[in-house]
Amino acid sequence: MMRRIKKEKRRSAEEEWIILKRQIYRLSVEAGWPLEYILEMPYSSFTECLLSFQDPPRQGPAVRDVEAELDRLKELNYKSMRSRI
Repeated sequence: MMRRIKKEKRRSAEEEWIILKRQIYRLSVEAGWPLEYILEMPYSSFTECLLSFQDPPRQGPAVRDVEAELDRLKELNYKSMRSRI
């Protein structure tokens, strides 16, 4: 059996630079820091600050909510099947 290897799309240096500029600008706006301050930061500090200003990850519905909705749909399906008989 041959496994398919997923090809990674490599970004060009220009695309990486555009992304980095957007991140720098976003951090400048959200933190209210001057660009000079951000540009003088070590990269590790920059990424740490950038991560602290990111939006929290979106959460899906709770498992119990999904199960309750499935039970409701099963009940509706059962009732519609009973009414056809």
